[in-house]
Amino acid sequence: MARYQTTEFDTENQFDWASIQYTIEDDVVVATRTTFDAGYEVFGTYEDGVLRQEFYVGTDEALGFDNRFIDYDANGIMTERGTVYPDSIRVTETFQNGVPNEILIQDGFFGDGAKSWNQIVLRYDASGNIIGRTITNDNGTRTVEAFAPGHFSTVQDFLQTKSWDRIDTFFDVNGETTGRTTTYDNGIIRQETWTDGQRSNVTQTDGSDIKSWETISTSFDGSGKKSEKTTTYDNGVVKHEIWSNGQRVSISQTDELDAKSWDSITTTYQDGQISERRLEKDNGDVTVTLYADGNRSDVLQLDGDDSASWALKVTSYPDAGGKEISLYEKVEDIPDSLFQYFPELTAPDPLEEFVLDFNDGTRINDSDQVLNGAFIASVSKGQSNTDGILTPYEYGGSNPDPDLEAFNSWGATVGFSKSDGEEFNFNSVSLANASRSDTTYIPESNWANQVTINAYNGDELVHSAEVDLTFDHVTHEFDWRDIDHVEFVASGGEITNDHVENAGWFSMDDLSFFA
Repeated sequence: MARYQTTEFDTENQFDWASIQYTIEDDVVVATRTTFDAGYEVFGTYEDGVLRQEFYVGTDEALGFDNRFIDYDANGIMTERGTVYPDSIRVTETFQNGVPNEILIQDGFFGDGAKSWNQIVLRYDASGNIIGRTITNDNGTRTVEAFAPGHFSTVQDFLQTKSWDRIDTFFDVNGETTGRTTTYDNGIIRQETWTDGQRSNVTQTDGSDIKSWETISTSFDGSGKKSEKTTTYDNGVVKHEIWSNGQRVSISQTDELDAKSWDSITTTYQDGQISERRLEKDNGDVTVTLYADGNRSDVLQLDGDDSASWALKVTSYPDAGGKEISLYEKVEDIPDSLFQYFPELTAPDPLEEFVLDFNDGTRINDSDQVLNGAFIASVSKGQSNTDGILTPYEYGGSNPDPDLEAFNSWGATVGFSKSDGEEFNFNSVSLANASRSDTTYIPESNWANQVTINAYNGDELVHSAEVDLTFDHVTHEFDWRDIDHVEFVASGGEITNDHVENAGWFSMDDLSFFA
């Protein structure tokens, strides 16, 4: 058996190799040693002149891996390929008829490498499509996946030169990309989805807790513009952002784990400029800041825990500079226009106005119900045990006013309360001194000249006013709120005792209540 070696050199630098050494037996090549320009060598073994195995030797820089072997069948078709990559990543590929059949990826020689998994097995069908994958993790868990042929591909960074470890891509029946999952070296996983060829969502998960957030999920509209983004932070704060046609609409933050002194912060925008920011604190206080053309215009502070002397404080910032402060002591004092900013408040029911115009000529006596039964009159007894009354114009003299009635006081008082006992507001009343009367019917000494009006909550006097009368009717505005009784007593005329008893006549019209 004759055996010898011969070497071929690339003296003209026409190829990517520098030399090939052939080992020949009985005129048949049994081995080769190829030295490449890049600085690595490949050793080949032949049977019956057919290449059956190759072995790659060189540096990582030259090869891109530590070493590799390839086995071929008698027809020269590859059946197995084994590669050792940096950090001892080992990849063993088997083939049938030159088509991948199975790939075994091992993290280290004993599955003890730096990855979070120790091995990954990929399975292929006869056409070379990935149909299954099994991932065995270091913690003992296992993920088994099955794929429809042609619907999945994966790329692994065996060389450890990328910032990612693995990229998985998913396809629909037409071969269009529907999803992509990128696993980064730092443990972050990025999942992307496509709808009708357009990316529709990107979700990132911080599995290794290297970031200040747990997940970030971003959605896109049909034109590819960002529409929503939700960030969940490690401390439990959740931030939700919304865009419309590329312009920011709102940012809302909620404190899910009570890590902050506030429950939520919501900022809204119009035409891309900030228009409103709402801060809800743990103690129930709410601050709403309004903006005009991007500049702060008003700050509305709601006292949610009753720690302030006011229910709402409004600070306005005029264009001219400075600031103006308005305080509203009770919720019912708050203007209707401001309730839109505080959904936690129940706006008082709209009050109905009740007006007693005394133009039906009917006397009003003690305990009579008026204004369709909504109010009840209370009339006390005056001098000589005489009942006070609200009487028609028969006492109005020779030229009476048929729309008015005179108050026959004689020291009596006339008052009004709600029939159901609820509180009400006293708005206004029109008063005059014995309208159009003359001394034939009402002596001058009996003219009232002055009326005292008192308002009560229970037995407590909360408002009082004295009104000087003329012979012309004058409307007097009061706006006394949340009272349960109002009374009128003439405080002019002749005084017969220490208090007014013989006070005289006066006229009232258009008595206005709100309830």
